[in-house]
Amino acid sequence: MMKIIKILGPIIVIGIGIAVMKGMMATAPKAERHEKKQAIPVVEVMQLKVTDYPIVIKSYGTVEPSTQTTVVAEVSGKIISRAKYFNDGEYFRKNDIFLKIDPRDYQSAVTIAESELARQRVKLQQEKAQAEQALIDWKELGGDGEPNDLALRKPQLASAKADIAGAQAKLKQSKTNLERTKIHAPYDGRFLETLVDIGQYVTPATPVAKIYATDYVEIKLPLDDKQLTFLSLPEQFAGEKRPPGAKVIISKGEHRWVGEIVRSAGAIDSQSRQQFVIVKVDNPYSRSTPGRPPLKIGLFVDAQIAGKSLTNVIVIPRAALREEDSVLLVVDNKLTRRDIKIVWRTENKVVVSGGLQVEDQLITSPISYAAEGSKVTIKPAESAMETTKASTQL
Repeated sequence: MMKIIKILGPIIVIGIGIAVMKGMMATAPKAERHEKKQAIPVVEVMQLKVTDYPIVIKSYGTVEPSTQTTVVAEVSGKIISRAKYFNDGEYFRKNDIFLKIDPRDYQSAVTIAESELARQRVKLQQEKAQAEQALIDWKELGGDGEPNDLALRKPQLASAKADIAGAQAKLKQSKTNLERTKIHAPYDGRFLETLVDIGQYVTPATPVAKIYATDYVEIKLPLDDKQLTFLSLPEQFAGEKRPPGAKVIISKGEHRWVGEIVRSAGAIDSQSRQQFVIVKVDNPYSRSTPGRPPLKIGLFVDAQIAGKSLTNVIVIPRAALREEDSVLLVVDNKLTRRDIKIVWRTENKVVVSGGLQVEDQLITSPISYAAEGSKVTIKPAESAMETTKASTQL
């Protein structure tokens, strides 16, 4: 009997548990099923308009002098004086005297040359007198026919004249060498580097200073094929006058200078495949604008070139682009993707020449779900303006 109870006991307990569980499940409240509604995204749109857009081409370059010269000594000697402004970075005017070389040897050479010229002039007068006397003697002796050149001392007279010319040339050279003991400025400019000082002995071709002109500077700007499409270069043909070039704004930090494209390089760069244009900036060292520093040689600057003007185009924010050349529009409260034709891009703008109409509603706000044909709601204009104002303040 006990054996039967041990076998049936667990079975009875399990059965009772199953019955209790079924009863609880039968009497439990049923959960209500709610369908989840998908949220319709709210987007901002902008009103499109057709306009003209002036292209501004950006480039960069290094300021270079229009004329740079290494000044050298033309005669030998010791430097005996130098100008007070003969220092790196100082300015000078045309014909200013930089340096003086000891002139005593060259003054002596001028004196000797003058003496030699005087002797040769006396010699010439003597030869003329002897030639005249020779002709008189010939006639008194009753010579037949015309006297020959030797009898009239014509070779001696020609030699005396040649000696005069030689003495004059030697005097002129001596005076030139004396003048060369004073080293002059060839133009208005500035010292890039001074290379000698008082007491130094120099010989012909010894560099004494590196200078550059200050009337204007040049900046070489690289341009690619895309940029050249929207720029009219002042190309000059042989025998023709150069046409005026585009205006250029040169900037370094907060400072601005105005220049002009004066020419383009004679060849395309073989490595970068870029065309270089040369910009001229006049009077870069004048105090024309208060607080603006000089446009120094070697300064790396940015440039903005006035290019062609695009007509009948639509300008949109660059943030409105989806991928490379497509945008999102709202058509009948539904999202539509459309390809556009872009003719120009800047950091924050895109200029469109095709694919958009004035009546299109262009989505400008970010949107995470952009399936074609999905429903959207346009944000009211006032709310959009408040959002834009808040973004600006941030």
